[in-house]
Amino acid sequence: YLQGKKDGIWNEWYGNGKIKFKVKYKDGNFNKEYSSWSKNGIKIIEGSYINNVPNGKWVFWNLNGSKSEERFYNDGVLETKVTFKYSYFKKYLKSQSSYLSSSKNGNWIEWDSSGKVTRERFFQGNLCISGDC
Repeated sequence: YLQGKKDGIWNEWYGNGKIKFKVKYKDGNFNKEYSSWSKNGIKIIEGSYINNVPNGKWVFWNLNGSKSEERFYNDGVLETKVTFKYSYFKKYLKSQSSYLSSSKNGNWIEWDSSGKVTRERFFQGNLCISGDC
C-alpha cells in the first residue's frame, strides 16, 4: 500500500500453492500487466490495464494451453477480437476468425487436420467481400 491505496505488484495463490493472478496497481487502480492462471498452473489470461481500463493486447488460453482468443483494446474499447478454434480430440487449429467492433472483419480461415487451408474468406462489416463466400 502507498498512502492507503494498493500500489505495486500483487499476487494471489490457490490453496495448492500455485499462482492465481498477478496484477500491478498504481494509486489503487489496475495499471500495466495482468496475468491469471488455472489451478493447474496454466496461464489463461494475459493483458494490461491503464487506470482500471483494459488497454492493448489481451491473450486468452484454453486449459490445455492452446491459444483461444486475442483481443485488442484502445482505452477500454474492444477494437479487434481474433478467435482460434481447435479440434477437441486432435488439438490442431481448425479456424481463426476476426472481429472489429463486434462485426466480422478481416480474414477468416479454416484448416483440415493436415494443416491445409480448406476455406478462406475476407469480411468487412459483417459482409463477406472476397474468398469462399
